[in-house]
Amino acid sequence: MEAQMALVVDPRGDWVIRQRQPGEGPENDVEVQILVSLSALSPDGTGTFQGGAKWDGRQGELDGSVNGNRIEFTITWPTGMKGEYRGYWYSDGYLRGHTVNVFNPAETAEWWTATNNFRQIQPD
Repeated sequence: MEAQMALVVDPRGDWVIRQRQPGEGPENDVEVQILVSLSALSPDGTGTFQGGAKWDGRQGELDGSVNGNRIEFTITWPTGMKGEYRGYWYSDGYLRGHTVNVFNPAETAEWWTATNNFRQIQPD
């Protein structure tokens, strides 16, 4: 019996996320550029990815994973700040989720991708 191939969200490429803290309006949205430089996707619908992030003149390190339509990643900034991002791919092509400051869990935000060009693929 052959193993079943599963779909997984494809995180490859450069993309932008926007995030907003609770109670804030769109004028206070933060924009972060994500640069995925390496990814490994498996036929079982899981994978990992690495790269960088840019925000407010700073460059951070990015490590993440995908499992089906779920995506999780961590951005570590040179200032020592570290954000954990968890979210999902939606059929409208967007990624959306929640983020928390690892060192100050009371600091949270909702995040979403600026474009809806994400899709699920069947990895080789």
